[in-house]
Amino acid sequence: MNKNIQLIPFLTLAAASVNAQQSQPNILFITADDLGYESLGYNGNSTPNISPNIDRLASESMQFHCAFVTASISQPSRSSWITGRYPHHNGTVGFNPISNENPMLGKEMRRGGYYTALYGKGTHFAPITEEHWDDCVPHVTGSGRNATEFEKLLVRSMNESEKRHQPFFIIANCADPHRPFYGTSKDFKNAPKPSRIYSPDEVNVPGYLMDLPETRDELAHYYSSVKRLDDIVGRMLHVVDSLGKRENTIIIFASDNGAAIPFAKGSCYLQSHKTPLLIRIPNKSSSVDTTHFICGIDMMPTILDMAHVGKVEGMDGFSFYPLLEGKKQPERTHVNVVYHRDHFVPTEQRAYHDKKWGYIYNEWRAWENHRDINFVADNNVGMFGRAEADSVRARKEFYLKRAPEELYDYENDPFALHNLAEDPKYRKILWNMRDKMHNWMEATNDYCGSGYNMYVAQKKREERQNRIKK
Repeated sequence: MNKNIQLIPFLTLAAASVNAQQSQPNILFITADDLGYESLGYNGNSTPNISPNIDRLASESMQFHCAFVTASISQPSRSSWITGRYPHHNGTVGFNPISNENPMLGKEMRRGGYYTALYGKGTHFAPITEEHWDDCVPHVTGSGRNATEFEKLLVRSMNESEKRHQPFFIIANCADPHRPFYGTSKDFKNAPKPSRIYSPDEVNVPGYLMDLPETRDELAHYYSSVKRLDDIVGRMLHVVDSLGKRENTIIIFASDNGAAIPFAKGSCYLQSHKTPLLIRIPNKSSSVDTTHFICGIDMMPTILDMAHVGKVEGMDGFSFYPLLEGKKQPERTHVNVVYHRDHFVPTEQRAYHDKKWGYIYNEWRAWENHRDINFVADNNVGMFGRAEADSVRARKEFYLKRAPEELYDYENDPFALHNLAEDPKYRKILWNMRDKMHNWMEATNDYCGSGYNMYVAQKKREERQNRIKK
């Protein structure tokens, strides 16, 4: 246990604990770091034997194929999970701690009678105090990539919760497949090997990337890291079963954002925000939901509902617990998602996604058209190779520069390769998307709203002038 986190005496929670033991489930929330939705076998990835443990979990779970995180970078994404609020409401638009006035999931679960534990990625859940977590290990030994260390921690917390006669709520944060990828020059020396190491000719190249030798080489390292993640998840599932917790434990699995490769993490595309959300509930049949949209801000209200802990006012998200009960939520037809900045440099992006259309507004490009995107982690740009072919050069140029607006028809272009924003045939669709974006910005008091309104007004003037000229 972290020496700065003190255990709260059991007697202070005794009344809540009696009720908890009788009616509240254990909850284990396993998170991946920078795992692409399309990287797993159950989602169609053809890389051999890439994720058997996660695939098995998927076969026993409710799969949500329209689940999205709120922001496509770790800390804002994870902060939305545990506050139910957008980053511009909870104070984490960059890598800032959550503002103190925001209710947080760990604290609410403790109030509701749970034994709470947080393992790994501690700085991305800051502030972390004894009010939130009975046990907290911000940095798991082995750079957060060691299955044995996670096993020890889970056994410790599950045993402690049993001693206290409390249900447990554990967030176990794996560091894979975050860069540095396995086998690269910057790889951690204290991290174990995955159970399988991939070669470039074995890997699946996602449709939003170009199939180049450099891309395959980098993806081989990435998928080896995905394999190590799957090893860790398999060990966690074994702990739940071996301690006899399977029949009273809900398991949640999700990634905090897309892979750290071009057109994914640090952007607002489908592959940036779409997360492989799995929820295994004891005595519930597995199912696949391809209809209802879920956003990261919905995680806290849903977990509170699962735990029968009570409501928290003022959250931006709302519970999708009815879906877990087999009901419908007809209003869930789209999501709005964001990207603000890395540690320092703003690269504001906003997006609207539904089943048919995707619309992205790149604020920084609308007003600073001389500046390239700043999110180019490690060998991100190197995946374009030497960019000798015109098509490769054009794709790299678009990755770095973007357009102020992007519009995609996902039914015909699922990998967002053809920006339709400047195509006159889609003018009405574009204006409909602009209206939706305006309404969302107004409703959430987005600080980019005034700039967006100015941009749209400018577009109206340009259209009027073009009509006059004709």
